Amino acid sequence: MPGPRKRKYEKRIKWTQRKEDMKWSEFKTNVLKSMDCDGQDVNKWWKTNAETVRTAAREVLGQTSGLLNQENHRDYYEDGTPCEGPTRPVERLEVEKALKKMKRNKAVGLDNIPMEAWFALGKEGVDILWICSEMCV
Repeated sequence: MPGPRKRKYEKRIKWTQRKEDMKWSEFKTNVLKSMDCDGQDVNKWWKTNAETVRTAAREVLGQTSGLLNQENHRDYYEDGTPCEGPTRPVERLEVEKALKKMKRNKAVGLDNIPMEAWFALGKEGVDILWICSEMCV
């Protein structure tokens, strides 16, 4: 089994720093000073100026340490050992309580379904999750 994939994390620009008027005007000045449109191809012009904006933002606004975007290491098991003995079935109330505890605006999990989708489904979402848990047992 291959080892865990290593991801490259780049430092992010501190876009929230733009709220300070002095930094915002310095950022705007740096960008406008660097932009030119002297008959270039549109794609080339866009790529150049997008990089100009990012460079000016890094210089003026700064960037994060890059640590906030890292995920925790996950172990993947292909062959799990089965539980010994019968397991207790999950009750519908347990699913409902677990769903209420979940927070909004968080990254999606392994299923790539955001929590907002389950909240939007309401009681039907609880029913779907409960039925899925019953099928897994």
